[in-house]
This record gives sequence, C-alpha cells and structure tokens, in this order.
Amino acid sequence: MRFKGQEWDTGWRMPEMSFQLEHPATAGRPLWWHFEAPFQPEGFDSMRAPYESVEHLYLDVCGHWPAGTDWREFEGKVFEPGEKFWNGPVIRVNSHGPGNAQWMGPDTHACMIRFLGRDGWKFQVEVSAWFTREASMLWQVRQLSRLVTADGEEEEEELPEEWRDSRDLYWVGEVLFSEVRCLVPVNSARPLELAQGLAGKSLKLSKFRKAALNADSSKPVTPESGLCCDGRLVLLTTPYF
Repeated sequence: MRFKGQEWDTGWRMPEMSFQLEHPATAGRPLWWHFEAPFQPEGFDSMRAPYESVEHLYLDVCGHWPAGTDWREFEGKVFEPGEKFWNGPVIRVNSHGPGNAQWMGPDTHACMIRFLGRDGWKFQVEVSAWFTREASMLWQVRQLSRLVTADGEEEEEELPEEWRDSRDLYWVGEVLFSEVRCLVPVNSARPLELAQGLAGKSLKLSKFRKAALNADSSKPVTPESGLCCDGRLVLLTTPYF
C-alpha cells in the first residue's frame, strides 16, 4: 500500500469482509459491508523489533450494498460517490504505535473501491483515496466532469494520469468474505434459523460453516447470549476453507 508518501506491507492476516443484516429485511434498504486491513512499514521484521515500536496502520473501508442482491455480484463492482453522497463508501486510516493518529479526508467520500475479481470467497480489491484538500478538490472536479459527459459517450475506466498521481492512498490486495452479522428480534424462538434465512434473502447466501449466537464459546448458551442494544446478534461464518 502507498500512504503518507511511503510503502506499507500487508500485515499478519488477510483482511476479512463482513455484512451487517437486520430483521426484517426491508425491501430497498441497503446493507452495510465492511473490511479492515492491517499494514506495517515496508521491510519491518517483527522478529528483530517489537511490533509496538513502529507505526502500523489499519485501513477501514465500508459501504452499502442493495438487499436482495447475490453476494457473488460484488465481482466487477465499483463503489464511489454518487448522487446520494451519504450512501457512498467511506475510508479511514488509523495508526497505532508512534504517531497514533486518524486520517479522514476533508471530503470523506473522495474515494473509490473496485472489486476486480473473485476466487471462491476471496475478492481482489483496489482501493483509492484522496485525503488532502487539494486532492479531494481534484476528485470533486472529476465527479462534476462526469455529470456533463455527453449522452451515450463511454467514460474511460482508467483514471487520467493527474488523478492517479494525486491519490494519497492506493492499495490492491485480497479480501476474504468471512462473516455475516445478523440482528434478529430478542424474542425469536429460532434465532439461528431466522438469521440464515435472512442471509439467504438478502445476499443469496445458502452455505455456512457455522451459525452461532454472539457469545463466549467456552461458556454454556443462556437466554442472554447474543443480546445487544438492538436485538440478538447471530454470527454466520462462510465456508471459506
């Protein structure tokens, strides 16, 4: 990843993507998707120095997806600001260790996420973001130029060179679709079955490795298991291996 004028290596784990579903699945209500990717300085050797001794980053990416759409159709999709800016993707970067800061662009939607391809449960993802005010302004100029494009004229898939060069963050890597988090009514008699049905209706997802209430697996399941402020949380794991 390129960020802050330097190169960063992928961290110790593959980023995992999750969806957030709520019951009832209201027609037309978008779903949240989210993934977080860890990075460390290029060439950092954790065997020679403590991880906390250097600045390391977490790239936080989230957006919306229409309910009732097959999750496999993420392949080839591009998420970027549109007419409904509140519904666009958002990118944040948090640092840990020396520095300890958070970055969000002055326009938090000055970003683009492309799902380039899929291999089973893994997607190849391209992330671009414009954090500085100058780069963000340039991005907004690009958005306006698209609005005045003549009818029927095909837009270029590749960004013009000056826009590519102005990116403050750029990364291409793999993201694993691993989990669906379902909020179901507290008084549901069969919360696991309800959550699996909800995932089938909202994402066309029918295979699961595990379905469980959000609770400590080392303790017995109780009537309070999975309870949270908005309902009962069920975790559905995809069969990614």
